[in-house]
Amino acid sequence: MKRLLIAVLGICLGLILQAWWSSPAQAEQINNELEEKIMAYDNGDGKLEVMWKGKPGPEGAIVLPQPAVKSKWMQTEVTGAAIEDPKPKEVKYGGNKWYQWNIKGSSESKEVTLKITYLVPELFKETKSDTTNVEGGPTSRGDLRNFSYNFKNNTPYGIGKYTCSVILPPGCEVFAVTSPKKDFRVVRDNNSVGIIVDLPGKKDTAAIPTGSSVGVELSYVKGVTSTKTGISWVASVLIAGVLLYFRRHLVL
Repeated sequence: MKRLLIAVLGICLGLILQAWWSSPAQAEQINNELEEKIMAYDNGDGKLEVMWKGKPGPEGAIVLPQPAVKSKWMQTEVTGAAIEDPKPKEVKYGGNKWYQWNIKGSSESKEVTLKITYLVPELFKETKSDTTNVEGGPTSRGDLRNFSYNFKNNTPYGIGKYTCSVILPPGCEVFAVTSPKKDFRVVRDNNSVGIIVDLPGKKDTAAIPTGSSVGVELSYVKGVTSTKTGISWVASVLIAGVLLYFRRHLVL
């Protein structure tokens, strides 16, 4: 009985110490910001730019979730410190996997900015049906395409502020946004269209706590450019003029 009591007390003490040690790191890491930008790259491929800003964790470690799409690391840029290796190191713990970078030298809690670029093959690749324009389907067109991205924070730390931008290939338009239901806006820049999802969080509450996720789902189509619109308008006027000319006797 005495051994059982000692064992129970030992477990309780261990849990208390674990909570005491993890709380400062969690509170510190909540002050970070994470921004992801997904955009068309070349030949249907996509590019994912991840910008992290905050203070490194214990022993100068910076941990980030792995991209939610199959991707290839291209480069890492860092401001405010030096890192041991620009290539991310995969860490597995308790069934979760994430990427980690380690700060060189001093472990002082200075603010660091990390920018990682990934190549996402065939993210916006067209299929055979996308290039046709047959009648039928949800848009009465044949070029409706879907895009989905499910970001999950499986790291030990909450993310204070999260932003996700999805920039569609040139000439494409957003048809419908399925997720999220709010906290997003459609943006237009010259010939590029996309959406931005903003999750600002609160002072003491993470926008995406550890274990939580946010999904981005939308459908898009090829937009009608202003040149095509102008040609169609001129053609319509000419056709109408010809019809009126040959039917002028009916009017007169």
